[in-house]
Amino acid sequence: NIMLLAYKRSGSSFVGQLLNQHPDVMYLYEPLYFVKSLSERHPSAFRLLSHTLLSIIYTCNFQRHPYFVSQLSDSPFRLYTRPLSDPPMCPARISPGKIQDHCQRLYARTLSDICQSFRYIVVKSIRVESLESLVEFKEFSIESPWTVFKVVHLVRDPRAIISSRLRTETSTWTADKVKKHARALCTRMLRNLQKGTAKHWTGSYHVIRYEDVAEDPEKAAKELYEYLRLSKTTRIRDWVTANARGKHNENAFSTTKNATIAINTWRLTNDLETIRVIEAECSRVMMLLGYRRAGTGAEMRDLS
Repeated sequence: NIMLLAYKRSGSSFVGQLLNQHPDVMYLYEPLYFVKSLSERHPSAFRLLSHTLLSIIYTCNFQRHPYFVSQLSDSPFRLYTRPLSDPPMCPARISPGKIQDHCQRLYARTLSDICQSFRYIVVKSIRVESLESLVEFKEFSIESPWTVFKVVHLVRDPRAIISSRLRTETSTWTADKVKKHARALCTRMLRNLQKGTAKHWTGSYHVIRYEDVAEDPEKAAKELYEYLRLSKTTRIRDWVTANARGKHNENAFSTTKNATIAINTWRLTNDLETIRVIEAECSRVMMLLGYRRAGTGAEMRDLS
């Protein structure tokens, strides 16, 4: 069982698709989204339901949560999962708005059978608050002893993450709001990086930088597969050719990216003052992950 631990706007949809292409993997995109309404109002209930839902997913025991199955059946999220969206489950080409009318309805027994036919279950989530909580997930249920559980921790330049959030949210961002978001992001990221060095995560925790994936998806996929002990497949090369090297897709939530644009957009869309605010809050994380501070405004925008 595998968790892709990520942050909002960190490039996790793209990285998740590298895992989704493997024939032995059943990949689920943001399953905790379906209980996220509890996260702010009832955080303890959210944690409990998150534990329960992950336990159900990793044991393929979907009869315990028919509500999740019903929600997933009609959700665009199922289109991120090959066995739930490929024919005969759905037509070859289908838009998110036509799932209810044209895709086969999912039922708990059906989903459990599909899940059990795969060797690896991968969950991608930006809603797992910390690596510490994944230790709890491993030990949560006596009936679900996850003897093999690995975490892929996806990180990205915090300046790129905050910049992407700025572009995709309609509300106005003040300097104080940028500072607040940068502090929250980098505090969380740093804590996860530090916890990943703990003895009980030896061999089960792997950090991957989005920038490295974007620059060479095939190499990143090869290293990722080796860490997870997934067999080699030519399918990933075909997917990369079709999805990672074409024209830049302006849809902010697309999994198709042009590497240079994806990595460097933050340099072109922000003033130096905003970047300095982020750097001040994220200096330790940037140093740990090898991200250099911006120079002058002109140097920041120089992509050569």
